[in-house]
Amino acid sequence: MGSTEIANLNPDGTGFDATIEGYYTFAIEVLNNCGNRRMWNEITVYVQSELTDAGGAVADSNGNGVYDDNESVGCQLSAACNFDCTATTNSGCEYTSCSGCTVSDACNYNPEATIPDAQTCQYPLDIYGVEYVDCEGNCNADTDEDGVCDEEEIVGCKDETACNYDSTETTDADNSLCTFAASNADCNGDCLAGYINVSGSCVAIVEGCTDEGACNFSGSEANTDDGSCEYTTCGACKNENACNYNDGAVFDDGSCTYPSTLYGKDYVNCLNECLNDADNDGICDEEEAGCTDPNACNYDGIAATDDGSCTYPDETYLDCNGDCLNDADLDGVCDEIEVLGCDDPTACNYDEAATEDDGSCTFITSPCDTCVDGVIIDGDADNDGICNDEDFCPGDFNGDGIRSASDVLEVLAAYGCDSDCGDTDLDGNGFVTASDVLEMLSYFGTLCPN
Repeated sequence: MGSTEIANLNPDGTGFDATIEGYYTFAIEVLNNCGNRRMWNEITVYVQSELTDAGGAVADSNGNGVYDDNESVGCQLSAACNFDCTATTNSGCEYTSCSGCTVSDACNYNPEATIPDAQTCQYPLDIYGVEYVDCEGNCNADTDEDGVCDEEEIVGCKDETACNYDSTETTDADNSLCTFAASNADCNGDCLAGYINVSGSCVAIVEGCTDEGACNFSGSEANTDDGSCEYTTCGACKNENACNYNDGAVFDDGSCTYPSTLYGKDYVNCLNECLNDADNDGICDEEEAGCTDPNACNYDGIAATDDGSCTYPDETYLDCNGDCLNDADLDGVCDEIEVLGCDDPTACNYDEAATEDDGSCTFITSPCDTCVDGVIIDGDADNDGICNDEDFCPGDFNGDGIRSASDVLEVLAAYGCDSDCGDTDLDGNGFVTASDVLEMLSYFGTLCPN
């Protein structure tokens, strides 16, 4: 800021020389009507000559109140790892180099971390997948000191004659778990040589004809077929459903005949008569022709052969009468072709194509607002009841028509803001700095123009 602006803050001309370059600290005191202090604050500003050695104007390219030759770019956010209290322009803040696990019980506890990052903390469960070891992977409990944690100890059969003998040195013995092979069988349950499984038991092999349908069936005496069975002396058709069934046959010799073999049809009897003829027209139902698609409008339940006559609704969401299959709101518009939107013509976002209101209608509620292309435009950005195009009093934050101590407090409270600073950013540079405070002080005590 220039010496003239600084001098205006000190009309009596005492306390400092605003023409001399340097840093100055101001104590601002706010009194009540009785002269008692309500609050005070200190503000430090830097005074620099407004002219260079060559006589030209000193530059402030970013308009932050610090001339370019005194700018210091760095991180101004105190929570960042690289906070620089001397920076005048905020840039390059980072939060990773000083973050880490600050939980002392974690395996990767970092006592030097200044930004806690609990998500990076690791515990034995994260590293080893179990909770009964320490951060080095050592057992918390190993009663028999065999290097196997108590939680992982295994008991097993230590009888060498058992099928499930466990030879592992660290396995603890519990022979009640032992299993042994059945009589005349091995540990896999397979019968030993010379024996065969009969009803779950291994018995000695006895050879003979084991086919009950053979003419020389050996009965229960043989348990292993020796290939001696013969079928020529007592064979015939033994299927009661066959057309040539023989009740006296000992075994079926494969000579059975059926309607399908005699007539090429399985829907007639042995006399070639229809088994199904619903309309008694002499034509078997299986030979009836018509529409066989149950989903068709003209489905024929009797027809066995499709003749290509099937008809269907015009649309998948209509029935055969042309009515909606799904119309939840009974408005005559099928659910599948409903168009959701705002159907209130008085709404800002009214949609002429909408057939179903989805509750999205928006309406103008403030006389300052306008509707543009279905979107409500806020015409009172600071919500002070005065439309943007009529609001001409910077620094009057409470809208009482005078720039008073409460308005000054608004700027002081926002001091240091570097984004979304609102109306307290009086010079419009995106920050609330000393220049905004000084501008507010220049307004202090003045009335807003009518």
